[in-house]
Amino acid sequence: MTGVVQPRDSSVVEVVIPDFSDPQIDRNQGLVGTRSNTHPARLERDCLPLRNGRSHGVKLRLGRVDSSISLTIRTYHRRVIVAVEGPSAAGKTTWCRAAVAEFVAEYAPTGREPDGADAEIQARYWTGVNIDRWSLAITLEDRDGVAVCDSDPIKLHYSWCLARIGEAPVSRYLHELASVREAMSRRHIGFADAVCVTLPNDEVLRRQRVGDPTRSRRSFDLHLRLREPLEEWYRTMDGLLPGVVTWELPSAGIDGLVPTMRSDRYDVDLLDAFASELPLVGRS
Repeated sequence: MTGVVQPRDSSVVEVVIPDFSDPQIDRNQGLVGTRSNTHPARLERDCLPLRNGRSHGVKLRLGRVDSSISLTIRTYHRRVIVAVEGPSAAGKTTWCRAAVAEFVAEYAPTGREPDGADAEIQARYWTGVNIDRWSLAITLEDRDGVAVCDSDPIKLHYSWCLARIGEAPVSRYLHELASVREAMSRRHIGFADAVCVTLPNDEVLRRQRVGDPTRSRRSFDLHLRLREPLEEWYRTMDGLLPGVVTWELPSAGIDGLVPTMRSDRYDVDLLDAFASELPLVGRS
């Protein structure tokens, strides 16, 4: 994207140019024209790292400049939705808080969720919840360039994992799959561009649960049993979509990720292919 900066007074001016050490950035991009009494060596010294999601590069501090000066710059932009996944007490929310100022929070139970007596109503309820979360992710992506979601916006894996361990009928998953498919065909929900999955062992999960008194985690023992099918779910995704899944929460936060927006976010054929690759689930 090309932009022009025209300072209205002699205040400090800051612009953004790409970080050419990043292999994702074309070296032909960057500062393409300046008129300034600032020596180039001064500019280089004043380049500061900047990774705020929307602009991935360096902040160029020009100092006090004349109001007639114009700078033409090209900035590197990225648009990406990142989902963070793992069992209860795996550290997902902690990582999200450290990575970005605002993220799409995990669903908080209200006590008014459908009881499952009607599988279609239940499916549409949870699809609606996740459509709302996807919509928020799109809003954050539009604003910041990067949207981080505490748990996958699609969240189909939960009903599949429950069926996989025999704690829910497979019909629940199938109804949710059909509901998500319909929503995806309308572009109301889609695949995240990157998924960071963390799978600590049971001992670590129990220790981290005890260490976080702010969360009750009433279903913790059940969720502990979902660890293995959750891994199966994302191993399947990793096989079908190489490069989408990262098997850790990067210590560098979103700076440790270099995904790009997928062209198949809303591809229902991809959803069908993924569902067909999953291991068989339990009772009907």
